[in-house]
Amino acid sequence: MSGIDISQVAAVVVWLNPSEKEVGAIKLYRDDLKRILVVDNSSEDHQKLVAGMDNVEYILLGENRGIATALNVGCRRAVELGFQWVLTMDQDSEWKMDSVSGFIAEANQYTYMDKVAIFSPLHVCNNGHHHKHRHRFEHRKELMCSGNLLRLAAWQQTGGFRDDFFIDYVDTEMCLHLSKNGWKLIRTNHIRLLHSLGNATAYSGHKRHGYALHPVWRYYY
Repeated sequence: MSGIDISQVAAVVVWLNPSEKEVGAIKLYRDDLKRILVVDNSSEDHQKLVAGMDNVEYILLGENRGIATALNVGCRRAVELGFQWVLTMDQDSEWKMDSVSGFIAEANQYTYMDKVAIFSPLHVCNNGHHHKHRHRFEHRKELMCSGNLLRLAAWQQTGGFRDDFFIDYVDTEMCLHLSKNGWKLIRTNHIRLLHSLGNATAYSGHKRHGYALHPVWRYYY
């Protein structure tokens, strides 16, 4: 199977009550891709934020239907438009350290392309620190969803993201489902994506330990 043709990649970006900051995140990679599909989980219409951005298609859901549903809406639209891959993006992830075009070029260096459902960047969370990895490509059992290149044929085979998961474990369930179907999940350790998580610091004696601190509604889901 041939490599990833960048003209066959569309971005699917999930919004919820966005601001100009989220538009700025899109501008970091909008010139790399032919089409960007913004799926907005907000009740209010934010189409004016992307006015004049010719390659951006805005889809308003009118209520918060969860990240899984929004991703499925974007993936279905990408299939309708004839794309083969999607770049799944959270609204608060930023391509500041590496580029989407560079990410795709790096993914194309992987030997067993026909077996891969997802290529992921190395996520650099919050404070910018990340572990160094010796291997260029790493086989993973699960990956965070934001910044991933997802093969639409593999997504279709699973039946899509589970809508009832709403927000948490949406990516984990998809990864497990893909693995069960024989697909590979590959992280490209030389490509980095800035990603925001809940953050806090705990103290134990003289040591500090970081952990993710989310609002209570997030823990509910």
